[in-house]
Amino acid sequence: MPSPKPVRMFRGWIVLAGLFVVLTVSSGFAFYAQGIFLDALVREQGFSVGMAGAGTGTFFVTSGIAGYFAGGLISKYDARSVMTVGAFIGAGGLALIARISTEWQMFPVMAIFGTGFALTSLVPASSIVTRWFHRQRSVALSIASSGLSLGGILISPLIASAIDADGLITWAPRLGLYFLISLI
Repeated sequence: MPSPKPVRMFRGWIVLAGLFVVLTVSSGFAFYAQGIFLDALVREQGFSVGMAGAGTGTFFVTSGIAGYFAGGLISKYDARSVMTVGAFIGAGGLALIARISTEWQMFPVMAIFGTGFALTSLVPASSIVTRWFHRQRSVALSIASSGLSLGGILISPLIASAIDADGLITWAPRLGLYFLISLI
């Protein structure tokens, strides 16, 4: 009797696990941490809530615009390369938050950070999932997207505790480094 063929695991599930982690990190350090950064800028730098909120708005508007262009970049270049560049941009933007001393500086820094977030989050991840999964695509997209929520649950409370203890100026460069290492 012939032995049965070994069942090979579909490598897309490994890719999906990686995307889950990437989305957890990018959302925890960027998307869900915006309120934490806003509060710290108000408390530590004395910015008005409205001005710090405008910086947060800049992050979200920029990430939306950059997300639109991320799709085009991914169609031209390897998605891993786009996400790697995004990790460096996002880490730089996050680290630069510590250097914000005047209100106008908040806008370019948050634009840099938002661009990096867009290049490491949902648009690239969705593109990768659709390339790997032809069957069970909706399941794969929902699994990857669950990483977004997990980032808010796991990472942002740690960021809030660290910033509350030692301040944004101390932690922003470290957070930028952690963001980069976690994504690379």
